[in-house]
Amino acid sequence: MIALHEIVRQYPKELQKLEFYDPMVKEYLHHHMLKYLFANKYSDKIMFIGGTALRYFYDLKRFSEDIDLDCFDLSRSQFTLMTDNLLREIQALGFYVIIEDKKRYEDLKAFRRVFVFPELKYQMGLSQQREAKFFIKVEAESQHYDYLPAIKTINCFGVTSPVRTMPLGILFSSKIAAAINRKKDRDFYDVAHLINFAIPDFGYLGKKCNIDNPERLKETLLKAASERKLKTRKIFDCEHMLFKKEDLEMIRSFTDYIEHFDFSRFNR
Repeated sequence: MIALHEIVRQYPKELQKLEFYDPMVKEYLHHHMLKYLFANKYSDKIMFIGGTALRYFYDLKRFSEDIDLDCFDLSRSQFTLMTDNLLREIQALGFYVIIEDKKRYEDLKAFRRVFVFPELKYQMGLSQQREAKFFIKVEAESQHYDYLPAIKTINCFGVTSPVRTMPLGILFSSKIAAAINRKKDRDFYDVAHLINFAIPDFGYLGKKCNIDNPERLKETLLKAASERKLKTRKIFDCEHMLFKKEDLEMIRSFTDYIEHFDFSRFNR
């Protein structure tokens, strides 16, 4: 098993803070998990999505916790076989890891398995408590939207591997949909990060949010931000994830930024 300092040294000095050691270890494991997921025989049925994909491929300045996948004609039994194989590969790296399957997961539309690393935080010096929890969720759910993959390459922690990834425009659109429907603060942060260089896919937004033009997009984002009271709240659910705490201002000022943003650049 790799030593903690070997993971931490991969990061810039300004990020080498004790509070970030936990997500750094997760990122090390993410890279190995992605390598094995996209080398297995079902890799043509999955696509890497979500905040973790944005973190690794689009310079998102926050940590992300789980591995989220879009899937195409992937059965639950195939997902189970795929993640069982992933478990063996991670164990071969020297980690004690088990999969926690709960009955309630069977009722979800998504396929979910939680990789639990008993005593890992204690062994790596991240906690003085042996029972301290450390886990990574792997979840696959069909977005019911067809597209061609963007092939990206992860290249860190000694891992270099191609990864089938949702294209940027649809990733951006999925984050817009999440900000509108899920309403977690991190989604607004991600939208603020992406809006200056990504172009939304209105086919996706039309299907998920009934948004088919830039004006409707602006109106809906402002409504969602107002409902979350982003301008007046003191505490945000993603503060612990941000590289720099001052980046919370991207969330607080979200409404003002969207009000003045030139949405005409999204006209097709």
